[in-house]
Amino acid sequence: MAIENENDRVKKLLSSAIEFFKNGDFESAIEELKTADILDNQNPEIMYNLGVVYARQGLHKTAVQYFEKLLALPFTFVDSQKVKKLIAYSLILSNRFEEALSYLHDVLRLSPQDDVAFSLQGYCYEKMDRIDDAISSYKKVITYNKSDVNAFNSLAYLLAVKGVDLDRALLLAKKALQKNPESAAYNDTVGFVY
Repeated sequence: MAIENENDRVKKLLSSAIEFFKNGDFESAIEELKTADILDNQNPEIMYNLGVVYARQGLHKTAVQYFEKLLALPFTFVDSQKVKKLIAYSLILSNRFEEALSYLHDVLRLSPQDDVAFSLQGYCYEKMDRIDDAISSYKKVITYNKSDVNAFNSLAYLLAVKGVDLDRALLLAKKALQKNPESAAYNDTVGFVY
């Protein structure tokens, strides 16, 4: 009976944490999740949610620790590809681009048409001044996701930086701007291409 009560308590803590998270109260969400983690420190749902909340707070090192702990579990229902992309995202925001690329390469090895992974990869390459690789990644994004206006904008900008295929760059930049005419970034890219 005690185990059942403990499981019920963990479920209630998870539910409460998710509500706190939805309301933007990240500190309370972490408090609930940490209490749940004490009760069940092998629970993938707790680890996943702790990683997400810490990432949302900008505590990416801690987020990565929880996500990696989750991936190390022998069996879990959590989508490991999604977790690897979350790790890559946190690593990118920590300027740890090589490590992020390692996770993204792993994702793309198993999911070679994952537009989100290509987008993150393109961003890494851009930040590492590997412009040709970034262009290649963003081209793949728009191949697999024809509505990703951020990829249109990024590709347009990088083509203009290189001074190549400016007609296509302008077309892509205008396509992004058409979807969101108020975007300062998209307006800037159109101006930059001109």
